[in-house]
Amino acid sequence: MYGLILENMSEYIRQVYGEDRWEEIRRQASVDQPSFSVHQVYPENLIPRLAKKAIQVLGITEKEFFDQMGVHFVGFVGQYGYDRVLSVLGRHDESALVYLRKRDAAR
Repeated sequence: MYGLILENMSEYIRQVYGEDRWEEIRRQASVDQPSFSVHQVYPENLIPRLAKKAIQVLGITEKEFFDQMGVHFVGFVGQYGYDRVLSVLGRHDESALVYLRKRDAAR
């Protein structure tokens, strides 16, 4: 999994819920790194581990968590110039993410 997705998750949690909550989630998920390099590839199990703990710690549903994180993602990728890529890949953010997953799986 690219660090772009992981860094989006950590930034979303820190901005919306605070640094303390991010640290608690990271600690409970046994993740040592406080931030992620957007172009580095990380193990696939990090997102499910962090998301599961985030949902528990934040007291929100899985749907709420991923919907809110997806909304944050659109603005987050704009910092890196990926907003144009998303608009070309699909009318809906879901289409673009499905394309990116398929592309990465084919590598």
